[in-house]
Amino acid sequence: MREKLDVNEDEIAVDNGEPKEAYTHGEALAACDRCTAELKAAAEEFDAAFAGRDFDKWFSFFVDGNVTGLGADGTIGMNKESWGKILGSYFEDPTWRMKTAPVKIAVQSCRTGQVIERVRFDSPALGHITFVHVMVWVRDHGDWKIALQTEAGPLETKTELLHQFEGRTTADIPA
Repeated sequence: MREKLDVNEDEIAVDNGEPKEAYTHGEALAACDRCTAELKAAAEEFDAAFAGRDFDKWFSFFVDGNVTGLGADGTIGMNKESWGKILGSYFEDPTWRMKTAPVKIAVQSCRTGQVIERVRFDSPALGHITFVHVMVWVRDHGDWKIALQTEAGPLETKTELLHQFEGRTTADIPA
């Protein structure tokens, strides 16, 4: 069963130039509150490991050593070595700061889940970057682990991503 995501149109209206938050509704195959809380805690620990520049702890959240991640800039990390090459300079640079804000956490049957979050990355070298980060999680021997992560962005505003989909219909999706 696939989840139908409906954006609450009442919550994305723009007042005085400030966008409101947009959240999706619905859930596929119900999960217990404990599983959802555990996934939320795992995602927070994952983000804290990155923000704390602890590469080994950060990488320990992946389901195995050959997990794929797709960056908004086109980079692809496919194993611990490639992740280290792609992100090594970030873990060594003490000047940047990162904040995350969850947009949606969904768990299906306490076995799989998705975490969608907005990330704000501030760096003296790169400036301010905001993007959407999506993680697909699976249960692995009782622990939540990431099977895939990807980014969309960078976004200048919170509504930029929504505007990319404005007016699209299923007919716009390539066959």
